[in-house]
Amino acid sequence: MSVIWSIARGTFKESMQKKIMWVFFGIALLIIGLSFIFSYFSPSEELTLIKSIGLGIIYLFGVLIALIITAGLIPTEIERRTIHTVLSKPIERWQFVLGKFLGVALVLFMNMMLMAIALLIVVMSKGSARAEGFFKALVTNSRILEATLLLFFYLLILCAFAILFSIFSTTNISITLSAFVFIIGSLSDYVADIIKLSHNPLTSLVLKVLHLIVPNFGNASIYNSVIHGYIPAGEARYVLMAIAYSLAYCLVLMLLSTWIFAGKEV
Repeated sequence: MSVIWSIARGTFKESMQKKIMWVFFGIALLIIGLSFIFSYFSPSEELTLIKSIGLGIIYLFGVLIALIITAGLIPTEIERRTIHTVLSKPIERWQFVLGKFLGVALVLFMNMMLMAIALLIVVMSKGSARAEGFFKALVTNSRILEATLLLFFYLLILCAFAILFSIFSTTNISITLSAFVFIIGSLSDYVADIIKLSHNPLTSLVLKVLHLIVPNFGNASIYNSVIHGYIPAGEARYVLMAIAYSLAYCLVLMLLSTWIFAGKEV
């Protein structure tokens, strides 16, 4: 376990030193902070817009981090030939892959939660958000962190796909394939509708396979309840089931990745 943690820690430090990471983070915080432009709306509309756009920004930049940072982890090691040095040590290949995954997971978690905290501060700075009392408002709006946590677990699936693709392709191809998975997964409900309407057996078969294999990223959203400040019945169970689904998906992808990497010549 210490070997895996050592690789994860190294991956975390290396990723955080990349300029593009701080560019993403800085732009996201800037957009979240520009909440004053909504002051022309009514107080309730202003809060709704701030939370809606803020969560959207967190999701968008989470996706960019998951794609761009993760896709280059293993190809960069191979191109620099540093992977030979790493694997010459008493390190199993599955430990290397898992350590890389956990390292980028830490990067993603830290960035998304910091952005979520910034959004929560902006929301709580609005007097209309505290109309019902500070502590009650804090409890209600802290569900921004819950929504972000759910997004994080689903974006872990995207990270796992990026690592899988990066094992047998270049960084750019890995980003492209991972982005394709994300787009198809985000349109999963529309794909299901197209399957029902399609009269072409081959098209229906291809779409059914994609619909079955690709995760439904739309399930990562509890936007409406968070944005409008209510808690629907059964939401806690839904969130726990969604997190379990994400972890199970990541486990399968990591097993596949380690199996492929074990037989790869580097």
